Amino acid sequence: MPQLPRRHQRIEDESSSSQNSDININSNSNNNRLLREAEDVSDSIIRQEETQDEEAISQQLPSSSPPPASSPASGVHRIRKRNIRLILTYTWIIFAGRSIWNQNVLATFCFLLSGKDPKLVGYLTAAMGICQLLVSFPVGYLADKYRRDHLLKLASCIGMVAAGTTLKVLFWNGHQHQPTYSALMFSLCIWGCFWGIANTCLTAVFADSIENGERSKYFTKRSILINLGNLSGPTVALTMFLILGNEWTLMDCAYVMGTGQIICLPAMVLLCFLKDPQWQEQQESRPEDCDDMVETSRQEEDSLRTPLLSDLEEEADDERSIQANGRQGTSTPPETRPHRDETYNASKLASMLSYLCGGCCLHSDGGPPKRIIPSLVASADVLSGLASGMSIRYFAIFLYDNLHLKPVHVQLLYIIAPLLQACLAKLGQVLAKSYGRCKVTVAFKWIGVSFMMAMVTVTKLSQERIENGDKLVIAMICTLMVIRTGFMNATSALTKSVLMDYVPNDERAKWSALESFNMFSWSGSAALGGILVDYHGILFNFCITASLQFVATWPHLLLARAAVLRTNENENNTHNHPERSQIEVDRSSDRSNTDGRDRRDAIA
Repeated sequence: MPQLPRRHQRIEDESSSSQNSDININSNSNNNRLLREAEDVSDSIIRQEETQDEEAISQQLPSSSPPPASSPASGVHRIRKRNIRLILTYTWIIFAGRSIWNQNVLATFCFLLSGKDPKLVGYLTAAMGICQLLVSFPVGYLADKYRRDHLLKLASCIGMVAAGTTLKVLFWNGHQHQPTYSALMFSLCIWGCFWGIANTCLTAVFADSIENGERSKYFTKRSILINLGNLSGPTVALTMFLILGNEWTLMDCAYVMGTGQIICLPAMVLLCFLKDPQWQEQQESRPEDCDDMVETSRQEEDSLRTPLLSDLEEEADDERSIQANGRQGTSTPPETRPHRDETYNASKLASMLSYLCGGCCLHSDGGPPKRIIPSLVASADVLSGLASGMSIRYFAIFLYDNLHLKPVHVQLLYIIAPLLQACLAKLGQVLAKSYGRCKVTVAFKWIGVSFMMAMVTVTKLSQERIENGDKLVIAMICTLMVIRTGFMNATSALTKSVLMDYVPNDERAKWSALESFNMFSWSGSAALGGILVDYHGILFNFCITASLQFVATWPHLLLARAAVLRTNENENNTHNHPERSQIEVDRSSDRSNTDGRDRRDAIA
């Protein structure tokens, strides 16, 4: 009798538990059904509102259908890549043609045309530089306000006129078919106008087409192509002089110069195919803004789903987000990973400037003035241009009049020098990654100055042996000159990359116009160099050049002492400390988004 109630009780418990489980299953199915219905209602509401927003935006846009969201970025990217290829090709062609007629052949041609008067060689160069200066600064202002590719098309037309005028001067001038000094100066003035427009706009377009952190690489490539172009020109001139008889005559020089003018013409055509990437970005930003409006509305409407989701789904989302954040904390995406860069310590710059100028050039808060880095680089370039201009036109005359070299021998030297310069430019870029761009620049410049003084000393002590035709002494002097030329000119890409890294995008054309001022100072000092050569001789001119080139390294020396590099040790420390790595990533991302503007405003 007592077992019977327990059995009935067990049966009742089993029946009640089965009923409860059925109720739970029914309730869960009802909840899932209600959740699906709520999501369907939410999706239908969101789709209707998205359709209405897209119709409203399409009515505000022009009749032509906007491109997809990925096309503007890819379109600007293609334009930038094409600009880089075209500019590099233009660089090689234009400098190959220019090196045929504008290096040693032009100086010797003018020297012979003027009756061996060195002053007239300097005056001719000064006229071309003045025209380039007068054109470059207004062009630099216009290039920052309007489309730069239109100005490059104008430069292309002026360049073709300059080449045609020079050809007429060389071969069809007057009844005697004899070129005159005044006509040659007029044609070179047109060339100065071309360089003033082309160089100012081309450098700005080239810098805008390169991503941050890669300018040193591409400017070094352009520098190497300049050297290869300067290598190709003397090769053509050497072949022509061999065919013409290997003598310095006016007509032989005219034939060589005319060939160089013709080679320059295809490069001028390439200028017409360049596009301004900044203008392209402005034109394509409007469809992107509309897409951003649609995306923002979608994000706001997605918030309607949140109250309808179950707690289990929210926990799953939280877990996935925690996992994603954990992955982001341990590894940085490649596009936001900070590149190895060279920055400059503001306090060190301020202390050195305070020591040099007594604090008169500092801000009221004790910091360095704005744009101090590009100002120092530009001042160094101006001083170096003044120094180089005094002697650059007279190396060919030195080889012809002092060492008595034939045209073929001179062209061989002008072939070897750019080849060595290209190798040293590549070496300088590699060394700059470890030691900094300014330190490498100072070291190379000092080596070049040392070889310049050695060349002057050997020439001064071996005058009699040179007059007697001692080939060993002449070969030694030529070797010193080639090594000096390679080291002095191998750092232009490094200094140019520093300048372009620390100026805003909308000021790059103005700072590029400083190249024309350098050309003017270079040309003006060429006239001064001609006067020095006329009164004191070429060797005295070379000594003054070496002294000024040493002084021109002082601004780079200031930047070299204030330089701060990211080394492999710094990168390893950031990997060992994820929170520090994240801070560096955020700083690098901010710098890349503002194109380095915060860094320039604080230091430059």
